[in-house]
Amino acid sequence: MKISAKTKKEFLKNKWFYGLLILTAIVLIAIRSFPYILHGSFGFGYDTGIYKKVFEGLTNFMMIFKSEIYVLPAFLAYVFNLLHIPLSLLLYYAYILFSVLIAWPLYLLTKEFFGKIAALVAVLLFTISYVQVFASEYYFFKGMLGAVFMLFGFLYFVRKSYKFYIFAILLALTQLPQFLILLVGTGIASLFEWKKNKKFHLIGLLAIVFAFVLLAILTPRHLVNAWNIVFNFVQSKPYFDPHVHGSFMSFMEFLYRESWILVMSVIGFIFAYKKKGSTALQVAVVFLIVVVAAGLFFERRYVIELGLLLIPYGGYLISLIYEKWFGSKTGKIFAVCVFLLILTVGTVYHFKTTYPAVNKDEQWALEVISAKKDGNYVLVTNSFYAPWAYGFTNKIALAPGIFASVWDFDTWTKYIQAPLVEQSQMLIDVANKYGKVYLFEGIKQKNRGFEKQSPLIKKVYDINGARVYKISPSPLAVPSSEVVLPVSSPSVL
Repeated sequence: MKISAKTKKEFLKNKWFYGLLILTAIVLIAIRSFPYILHGSFGFGYDTGIYKKVFEGLTNFMMIFKSEIYVLPAFLAYVFNLLHIPLSLLLYYAYILFSVLIAWPLYLLTKEFFGKIAALVAVLLFTISYVQVFASEYYFFKGMLGAVFMLFGFLYFVRKSYKFYIFAILLALTQLPQFLILLVGTGIASLFEWKKNKKFHLIGLLAIVFAFVLLAILTPRHLVNAWNIVFNFVQSKPYFDPHVHGSFMSFMEFLYRESWILVMSVIGFIFAYKKKGSTALQVAVVFLIVVVAAGLFFERRYVIELGLLLIPYGGYLISLIYEKWFGSKTGKIFAVCVFLLILTVGTVYHFKTTYPAVNKDEQWALEVISAKKDGNYVLVTNSFYAPWAYGFTNKIALAPGIFASVWDFDTWTKYIQAPLVEQSQMLIDVANKYGKVYLFEGIKQKNRGFEKQSPLIKKVYDINGARVYKISPSPLAVPSSEVVLPVSSPSVL
């Protein structure tokens, strides 16, 4: 009762503050839910089909350690399958929950350094930020869950709480690129603080070593992949590789999309350079700025974390302005009105700009392929559509370079540049090897009219640019029973 009374008293004393915080939380839930509410499974981005297919296949405990995704997300999928819980709860509802929960440690971390006004503004900025909303829509499952652990890791490192070790290990089992950020930030900060907290930092070092040993035993290939990314950077390879650079947006687009929040955050970062105890967070921000601006490695994904870790400083700057210029009753009313206006405009904007990743006609095309019982394969010649065919057709996906890789890069380039007659023959050659194949083409691809080139190719669906072809093998061909083993998709690293 005492706690309840104290909480009630605190709420009544700061009812405007907590009212705005609750309202912002409600809007945050709504904005992160818009893709699923408006467009269902197809409201999210590229990785949705990959996670759907992978999660559905995690029915054996040992498969957790062989999965393309990291240990913790794979373990969650295994538990859902084991308990016969609908996977849609994990794929969509839990994912939305993870993307919302990021605001919790973000609020606490900002409040730890800059006070509750800055923390409230930080949650507002996170709620409406184009980059953070787009990252959620893109379906970075591990990234959303990992961000929760990463922010809690920074929070408990600052507090010198042993909970830091728990979240560091959870992050290592969820997302290695984010674990690297936490490791760099807290590791360098530990060098400056070693004498003050020797025991804490020593145990932290042991916890990090334990996390690496655990990963080396359970899923060594993830460590190998991470090492290869860094090694490729050291080798200075000039070509663009999504494994190395990540799949999201370029640094210049990031600057454009996040410009006004970035300006405030950088100014706030400069003002807060003397803030006690914030060394770990400052080091992490500087590390990300260098990596992203110089395009060293994984920079197209690291822009998400850079924007996220800068947000507390944007909240700090606004709190300074509020305390200096809006201390009067009239000023507070004006500040609240501006807050509500920004929240409203942000909500309306994100509602109107939430589009499906594949449109209705393309979705129906996938359903047509899924309903076909006379073929086990779906062929996709555009990598954008490959994950959707992989996860939503109940077929083995044949795509250039990923999943069951039907062509290497050179062969795919040859197909793209080949005349129509040669393209048609290459499609028939695929059917000669695998048996009857359904070719999916979306609105991003030109309608070449393959059905006019051979009686072995028949168009079975064509609506508003979305097309499905049935490709049969030549009568004398003997389809091979051998299927090329799937290779890892760059988007789930």
